[in-house]
Amino acid sequence: MDDRIAIGADHAIVLENVSRSLSAFAGVFDLSLQLKKGEILALIGQTGAGKTTLLNLVAGLESLDHGRILLNGVDAERIKPHQRGVSMIFQRDVFYPGQKLEKDWSEADKKGVLQRWSDTGFDPRELLDELQLSDSVLKQKPETLSGGQARRASLLRAMLQDRPIMLADEPLTGLDLWTRDSVSRLLWRFIKITGKSMIVVAHEPSEAYGLADRIAVMKDGHLLQTGTPEDLRKNPQHLEMIRLLQFPPMNDISQFLPDLKNTIVMIPLKSTWIESQPGSLKMNHEVSFLRNRWTPSGEYTEWKCNHSNQVFWVERSPEFHESGWLCWDHSAQIFFDKASGKRIHQARL
Repeated sequence: MDDRIAIGADHAIVLENVSRSLSAFAGVFDLSLQLKKGEILALIGQTGAGKTTLLNLVAGLESLDHGRILLNGVDAERIKPHQRGVSMIFQRDVFYPGQKLEKDWSEADKKGVLQRWSDTGFDPRELLDELQLSDSVLKQKPETLSGGQARRASLLRAMLQDRPIMLADEPLTGLDLWTRDSVSRLLWRFIKITGKSMIVVAHEPSEAYGLADRIAVMKDGHLLQTGTPEDLRKNPQHLEMIRLLQFPPMNDISQFLPDLKNTIVMIPLKSTWIESQPGSLKMNHEVSFLRNRWTPSGEYTEWKCNHSNQVFWVERSPEFHESGWLCWDHSAQIFFDKASGKRIHQARL
């Protein structure tokens, strides 16, 4: 009997109103999400957002309270965890004591995994080169590996399992900046060439930007918004998107708009500047120079409000001033409900 359920044939994972309560405030609550075959989805959110719990539910390591999970069209409740076609990379590296990586490599070769990769245009030796795993490392017992080697070895082992779905919980943690970039590129190519699907918990937003086709933002077990990295940056529908994804940060100008009660007002940095003299009676937001800041996206200056000590970011100007007046383009203001964090497209006066 065919257990497949009629859904889109191109979907590897479908979550329908999934809930798993660990406590009153921890877990996953009424979450729906879809992942296409060959797609990479990054989960981001603060600690306790429910990201790891969600991975565990898909892998079968946690049981559902409510909802349904479909894996390649099959209800996951009918499938034992080890038969779900899922490989998992945990936050902490897990190995069988004494089992060397060369055994995993040899078993994958015997099963024809390496040849299938070669036939699709992915060179298996590229895994070892990009993961910086030499033949001598493959011969080492896992308990003798360094932290960085163990992390890369976990990635290799999960890839060698050659299952259609990969779940990775902060897979780039513990790697230096150059290696993170290299491994991220490798994972992306591996998924795209082999046609697998991947959900990855990203520790840093930059990791999600460099790896994922789409990003899902979670908070307190709830899904807030999904979209491409560009969508989430340009059209944030929740204050959490700005707090997690925007760096340098947007400026919070709520204190200067007291008539907008229960509303948080944010302004993009490109729409904020400093004037050396007040241009009108309404421009009374006097600030003092704090320091210059360099970021990968450009140079900025931090200014401190003389009345509240709040710090604001502004693109660095070639002219230096000890003090000035904070200004912004009012048409660029973004409004959020203070209680829920949800975006409101018209300020409530």
